Amino acid sequence: GQEFVSLANRMLSDLRISYENMREISDEQRGRSIVSAVMSVAYTQLPRIVARYRESRPRIELQIREGVHGTVLDDVRSGVADMGITYIDGVPGEFSVVALGREAFHVVMPRQHPLSANAGVTLEQLAPYAQVSLPKESQTRRLIDSHASVAGVSLRHAVTVSQFATVMQCVWAGVGVAIVPGGAVPAALGADLVARPLTKPALSQAIGVVFLKERGLTPSASGFLAQLRSDWVQAAVPASRRRGVR
Repeated sequence: GQEFVSLANRMLSDLRISYENMREISDEQRGRSIVSAVMSVAYTQLPRIVARYRESRPRIELQIREGVHGTVLDDVRSGVADMGITYIDGVPGEFSVVALGREAFHVVMPRQHPLSANAGVTLEQLAPYAQVSLPKESQTRRLIDSHASVAGVSLRHAVTVSQFATVMQCVWAGVGVAIVPGGAVPAALGADLVARPLTKPALSQAIGVVFLKERGLTPSASGFLAQLRSDWVQAAVPASRRRGVR
């Protein structure tokens, strides 16, 4: 009798675990996830990752919000977004962080620009040329301005725009050059521009996923995070490597 009770308890436990697993799988196959991302990610890597995610979970509704670093953190903090994809250096302790990698900065310019013949470009070499820049409150702009100040270089922020698509169009039109995170390089090459790494100093920043420690993630959001981690390396490979350096 005791053996039967033990066997029955094990069977019930196995059934309960199977039911919970099935429910988690079901929850991950429907619902909605809201992701807030910095513009360099939303404009480049993210669309391919979303496409892969949708192949296996077509009933999940995804909403993508894009903005500067501070906006992404505010979206997650307020509950507007389930998670954020942003720069993670110095992120407040209220957030859980999943690192994805680092983005090095590059200078994008028209093919005929005098600096395009260089293997790399320094801040000092950029000083004489007009810059197409992101807003002062963006993490990218703050990091660039900080390093330029330390180097004693005054950059000419001639035009400020809020979208990477506009940055590329302005550079293509000859308005100026632009310093962008590595994630935006494929878009530059697609616009028939050239990109050269920023050197002396070489700048990079860590990028990853943030979500509130006290809230955690829904099954559908956890599924997207898994897809993001799986596909990030391939998605982040610059087009110059996939198609040959330009």
